[in-house]
Amino acid sequence: MMRQSSLSPVEQSVAGKACPAAISLASVANRSFATDADGRGWTDQGPGNDLRMFRRESLEGKPFRFEILPDGEAQCLVLSRKFPDFLPEAEVDAGNRTGNHILLLHTGAWLSASVAGRLIVIYADRSRDQFEIQNGRDLSDWCQPQSFPNYKPAWYGLDGGRYRNLGISAFPIQPKPVHSLKFIAGDQSIWMVVAVNCETCEPDPLKWYTSPHILDAEAKTFYWTKDPLAEIPDANFLGFLKTKHAREIKNSPVGIGFETLDRDTFDPEQVYDVLGESGIKHVRVQSGWRKIETRPGIYDFTWLDGIVENLRRRGLKVWLQLSFGNPLYTPNRKYEAFRKAHPGEEPSSGFLRGFTGDTPFYHGPGAMNAWIRFVCALVEHYKDRIREYEVWNEPDGTGLFWGFHGEAPYSGISREEMLRRTAGDFFEFTRQTADAVRRIKPDAQIVACPAVFHGIYMRELGKLGFGDVIDILACHTYDATTQAFDRAHYEQIRSIIRPKSMWMGEGGSLSKGDSATFTLHGLFAATELSQAKHNARRLTVDAGSGMQLSSIYSMSDLKSYWSGGEDSTCGIFCNRENRPKLAYYAMQSLATLFEGLEAAPELGLYPKIELNNISVLEKNALQCFAFRKDGVPLFAVFSPEMVLLNPDPIRCAFDCFMNGREITDPVVIDPLRQKVYSLPAGYTQSASGALSIPVLDVPNYPVFITDRSTIDLQ
Repeated sequence: MMRQSSLSPVEQSVAGKACPAAISLASVANRSFATDADGRGWTDQGPGNDLRMFRRESLEGKPFRFEILPDGEAQCLVLSRKFPDFLPEAEVDAGNRTGNHILLLHTGAWLSASVAGRLIVIYADRSRDQFEIQNGRDLSDWCQPQSFPNYKPAWYGLDGGRYRNLGISAFPIQPKPVHSLKFIAGDQSIWMVVAVNCETCEPDPLKWYTSPHILDAEAKTFYWTKDPLAEIPDANFLGFLKTKHAREIKNSPVGIGFETLDRDTFDPEQVYDVLGESGIKHVRVQSGWRKIETRPGIYDFTWLDGIVENLRRRGLKVWLQLSFGNPLYTPNRKYEAFRKAHPGEEPSSGFLRGFTGDTPFYHGPGAMNAWIRFVCALVEHYKDRIREYEVWNEPDGTGLFWGFHGEAPYSGISREEMLRRTAGDFFEFTRQTADAVRRIKPDAQIVACPAVFHGIYMRELGKLGFGDVIDILACHTYDATTQAFDRAHYEQIRSIIRPKSMWMGEGGSLSKGDSATFTLHGLFAATELSQAKHNARRLTVDAGSGMQLSSIYSMSDLKSYWSGGEDSTCGIFCNRENRPKLAYYAMQSLATLFEGLEAAPELGLYPKIELNNISVLEKNALQCFAFRKDGVPLFAVFSPEMVLLNPDPIRCAFDCFMNGREITDPVVIDPLRQKVYSLPAGYTQSASGALSIPVLDVPNYPVFITDRSTIDLQ
């Protein structure tokens, strides 16, 4: 049986240590989170349409706390003038608290008007401050979680297919005793206030606020699959993993793609804050030659500066991918025909995808000289901010991203000969580009990213000495079924190219089947759950295989990405619904768990399965990895069964071999649900340093074993 405290972390903190700045809403609260006795919900938007799934333990955000009123009574203040069942205004005693900000935990509905309400701060000396609560600045609709200048989501929950949210807003006040607070409803909206604080904060308190962003782990969220750790005998559910903002992560191998913005496939403003809060540390950005040089010799970096600085400001490290073609120098017949037929218009991103891969290498010396000038200008502009520069994207000779007029650059020859020639061409193109980069920035790291692991193209690059030209080889790895064998593939590439370092530069999964998924190795039945599993496996395998960075494609879904105009669902953020997907939370967990991570080959995780109960193949198939996180052992294990399937976890025992008693308080972590369990109390530790785990249920995505001291709980 699981044992869990009857108090949430917030309730425990309030019970054990009263927050001196807490202002209770108990005297004016008029609604609970589940208020559909009349069948219409608290917003009058339909049966059950309320906040009953609100999980209070997720509200101990950094650095604020709120007093959440208990279940069974009115729990929040709901104001409205349009709907007579709610209060038009209310006033609460502030107890003469002193601070420089009033902090609200709140949300709203029917936000058609710009002003949802007013907050009046009444000081002890009877002077007043008044604040308008403006929709789109201080408040977000409860069904549309998003950040605004003075509203940061503090909690997300999934109620069937719809997301709910509560957010935090901060209002600066005078540093003198506050007698009371008055809340006044707007004319059209519903304004829900859940909790309020008076605190002394930084001048811009929301700048440093990071929310947990935890999904409610109810059945529909995880496609009715069981919590794989909940059935472990005598395990205790301890709470939810406390994740970090990218600013708090010093080093981590976890990366994300911010690609294709040269084709305007998503709005980066929609995801900057969410990305920072994920804890992901590295981000891949494409340079967009066609956007920067729209007139010959004139370089305008405003577009790219906005992206780079927004990412850096949130604590992310940017690496630039030097690409793609520019119609000024790499004309494409199809593109020119479109421009002639549609003067002044730009085609869809899917159409643009068909010509962006035109490389200047095949458009003559003038085009190559223009490319080198652009590269030099770009590196000069960013040399103090960016160190890693990647040369082109997937140049493997297919014609899609390395071609001439949208086609493979050679015709009338065998594919084998075409691959040899294009490998030689890319070698020379990379050499010239790398020389240009290093002239401007001698300590630059040159990255290259072929998409095919094996075959003629890669071996030809090895023969030419490609490893001497580049610093980092960034593989692109998408196959959904071969993660169990990727370590062997990576070693093969290392032996052929001999790069100084290796990254997994682009990988991931779709979250929904569409007409293009058949090209992505069978992900025809993709779901948000399978995507989350895949990405968690991808990052774990890469870290365990010595990859110094592993980057998932992509941060956002991409509009009109495919040639037929369909959207791509590759993102960990759903831009149409303005919400993170399950894969976001999986990556958020790993970004925190993988901070300070190092591979630890001297450690070992050894599964023990009774052969008379289960196939020997299962035991040998289990994927086990050993790391150290800030010096403490961290083990990972998963079953390599296809992520599209949801099999029952494999039950087995484990021995964790260490250098002595390095794990004294063992816990196991589910990165998708962000849940932390203690391991069964009957574990033993031998004098040889082996931690014996009698029972562990292993799903087909990674779970992590470490010491309780290495993580924080919410």
